[in-house]
Amino acid sequence: MKNFLPFVLLLCFVSCSKKEEKPATPGVEVTTVTVEKKTIPHVYESVGFAASSHPVEIRARVEGYLEEISYVEGEKVTMGQVMFKLDQRPFVAALEQAKGLLAKEKALLWNAHQSVDRLTPLYAKHAASKKI
Repeated sequence: MKNFLPFVLLLCFVSCSKKEEKPATPGVEVTTVTVEKKTIPHVYESVGFAASSHPVEIRARVEGYLEEISYVEGEKVTMGQVMFKLDQRPFVAALEQAKGLLAKEKALLWNAHQSVDRLTPLYAKHAASKKI
Protein backbone atom coordinates (compact mmCIF):
# COMPACT_ATOMS: atom_id res chain seq x y z
CA MET A 1 0.00 0.00 0.00
CA LYS A 2 2.95 2.19 0.46
CA ASN A 3 3.49 2.22 -3.23
CA PHE A 4 -0.11 2.92 -3.83
CA LEU A 5 -0.28 6.21 -1.94
CA PRO A 6 2.19 8.17 -4.10
CA PHE A 7 0.36 7.00 -7.15
CA VAL A 8 -3.00 8.25 -5.83
CA LEU A 9 -1.48 11.60 -4.86
CA LEU A 10 0.00 11.98 -8.31
CA LEU A 11 -3.34 11.18 -9.82
CA CYS A 12 -5.06 13.82 -7.71
CA PHE A 13 -2.58 16.51 -8.70
CA VAL A 14 -2.92 15.72 -12.33
CA SER A 15 -6.70 15.61 -12.24
CA CYS A 16 -7.04 18.85 -10.33
CA SER A 17 -4.95 20.85 -12.74
CA LYS A 18 -6.63 23.65 -14.67
CA LYS A 19 -7.58 22.70 -18.22
CA GLU A 20 -6.68 25.12 -21.00
CA GLU A 21 -9.45 25.64 -23.48
CA LYS A 22 -8.55 25.55 -27.14
CA PRO A 23 -9.61 28.59 -29.17
CA ALA A 24 -12.72 27.97 -31.27
CA THR A 25 -11.98 27.31 -34.98
CA PRO A 26 -13.63 29.69 -37.39
CA GLY A 27 -16.52 28.29 -39.46
CA VAL A 28 -16.00 27.11 -43.02
CA GLU A 29 -17.78 28.96 -45.83
CA VAL A 30 -20.24 26.72 -47.64
CA THR A 31 -22.01 27.36 -50.93
CA THR A 32 -25.41 25.91 -51.47
CA VAL A 33 -27.04 24.68 -54.66
CA THR A 34 -30.71 24.06 -55.22
CA VAL A 35 -31.31 20.73 -56.93
CA GLU A 36 -33.99 20.82 -59.63
CA LYS A 37 -35.39 17.96 -61.62
CA LYS A 38 -34.64 18.38 -65.38
CA THR A 39 -34.59 16.20 -68.48
CA ILE A 40 -31.13 16.06 -70.00
CA PRO A 41 -30.79 14.64 -73.53
CA HIS A 42 -28.33 11.81 -74.03
CA VAL A 43 -25.69 12.67 -76.59
CA TYR A 44 -23.49 9.82 -77.72
CA GLU A 45 -20.39 10.45 -79.80
CA SER A 46 -18.32 7.65 -81.19
CA VAL A 47 -15.93 6.95 -84.00
CA GLY A 48 -16.95 4.25 -86.42
CA PHE A 49 -16.92 2.96 -89.96
CA ALA A 50 -20.10 2.55 -91.97
CA ALA A 51 -20.41 0.34 -95.03
CA SER A 52 -23.36 0.00 -97.35
CA SER A 53 -25.26 -3.26 -97.41
CA HIS A 54 -25.60 -2.78 -101.18
CA PRO A 55 -22.27 -1.56 -102.57
CA VAL A 56 -22.57 -0.02 -106.03
CA GLU A 57 -19.77 0.42 -108.52
CA ILE A 58 -20.19 3.38 -110.84
CA ARG A 59 -18.55 3.14 -114.26
CA ALA A 60 -18.67 5.65 -117.07
CA ARG A 61 -19.88 4.50 -120.46
CA VAL A 62 -17.81 7.19 -122.16
CA GLU A 63 -14.48 8.83 -121.45
CA GLY A 64 -14.24 12.53 -120.74
CA TYR A 65 -13.26 15.22 -118.30
CA LEU A 66 -15.45 15.58 -115.22
CA GLU A 67 -16.92 19.09 -114.78
CA GLU A 68 -19.39 18.61 -111.95
CA ILE A 69 -20.55 16.05 -109.39
CA SER A 70 -24.30 16.52 -108.89
CA TYR A 71 -24.92 14.34 -105.84
CA VAL A 72 -23.81 14.21 -102.22
CA GLU A 73 -22.00 11.07 -101.17
CA GLY A 74 -24.09 8.96 -98.82
CA GLU A 75 -27.48 10.29 -99.98
CA LYS A 76 -30.00 8.25 -101.92
CA VAL A 77 -30.18 8.75 -105.66
CA THR A 78 -33.13 8.01 -107.89
CA MET A 79 -33.26 6.38 -111.30
CA GLY A 80 -32.55 8.91 -114.02
CA GLN A 81 -30.96 11.43 -111.65
CA VAL A 82 -27.96 13.24 -113.13
CA MET A 83 -24.92 12.32 -111.05
CA PHE A 84 -22.00 13.66 -113.09
CA LYS A 85 -21.56 16.28 -115.80
CA LEU A 86 -18.78 15.75 -118.33
CA ASP A 87 -17.10 18.29 -120.59
CA GLN A 88 -19.36 18.36 -123.66
CA ARG A 89 -16.93 19.92 -126.16
CA PRO A 90 -15.45 16.63 -127.46
CA PHE A 91 -18.93 15.14 -127.85
CA VAL A 92 -20.29 18.22 -129.63
CA ALA A 93 -17.28 18.15 -131.98
CA ALA A 94 -17.86 14.43 -132.69
CA LEU A 95 -21.55 15.15 -133.36
CA GLU A 96 -20.72 17.96 -135.77
CA GLN A 97 -18.22 15.70 -137.54
CA ALA A 98 -20.86 12.97 -137.85
CA LYS A 99 -23.36 15.51 -139.22
CA GLY A 100 -20.76 16.58 -141.79
CA LEU A 101 -20.17 12.96 -142.83
CA LEU A 102 -23.94 12.42 -143.08
CA ALA A 103 -24.29 15.49 -145.31
CA LYS A 104 -21.43 14.20 -147.50
CA GLU A 105 -23.05 10.76 -147.81
CA LYS A 106 -26.43 12.35 -148.64
CA ALA A 107 -24.73 14.40 -151.37
CA LEU A 108 -23.11 11.24 -152.77
CA LEU A 109 -26.50 9.48 -152.67
CA TRP A 110 -28.17 12.39 -154.47
CA ASN A 111 -25.40 12.35 -157.11
CA ALA A 112 -25.86 8.58 -157.56
CA HIS A 113 -29.64 9.02 -158.03
CA GLN A 114 -28.99 11.75 -160.60
CA SER A 115 -26.58 9.49 -162.47
CA VAL A 116 -29.07 6.61 -162.45
CA ASP A 117 -31.88 8.88 -163.68
CA ARG A 118 -29.66 10.26 -166.46
CA LEU A 119 -28.11 6.95 -167.60
CA THR A 120 -31.17 4.64 -167.37
CA PRO A 121 -32.68 5.79 -170.71
CA LEU A 122 -29.23 5.72 -172.35
CA TYR A 123 -28.65 2.12 -171.23
CA ALA A 124 -32.01 1.14 -172.66
CA LYS A 125 -30.91 2.49 -176.09
CA HIS A 126 -27.40 1.02 -175.73
CA ALA A 127 -26.08 4.56 -175.99
CA ALA A 128 -23.93 4.54 -172.84
CA SER A 129 -20.79 2.57 -172.08
CA LYS A 130 -20.91 -0.07 -169.40
CA LYS A 131 -18.67 0.69 -166.48
CA ILE A 132 -17.43 -1.94 -164.13
